[in-house]
Parts: sequence; structure tokens; C-alpha cells
Amino acid sequence: MFSDNLRRIRIENKINQRELAKKLNVTQETISYWETGKRQPTLDKLVKLSKIFNISIDDLLK
Repeated sequence: MFSDNLRRIRIENKINQRELAKKLNVTQETISYWETGKRQPTLDKLVKLSKIFNISIDDLLK
């Protein structure tokens, strides 16, 4: 599930929500919503996440 994967990958990469939000030009609240499944990122943000973490979009969405 995307929300669980994002949180796990973010923590494994030692990036906090605030730092990730800054890299994506979104709020920390947005990252929190993604990680709790309250919202889903746009395709553009998924592409940016995959580049930041150097993983495929498919791996993010598993």
C-alpha cells in the first residue's frame, strides 16, 4: 500500500516529513495525509518521489 511504503521508505532514507515536504514543494501536512492514506499524491509528485528515493513508481505503489 502506498501510504505504508512511503513512510517506510522515508524512514529508511532518514528523511523527516518536513524535509520531504520541502523537496516536493508541499506542506508537511500533505506528507502526513499521504502516509495516513487520507490523500493520494498526483502523478507529478509520484514521479518526484521516485526520483528522490531512486525507486520505481511501481515500488512506491506496491
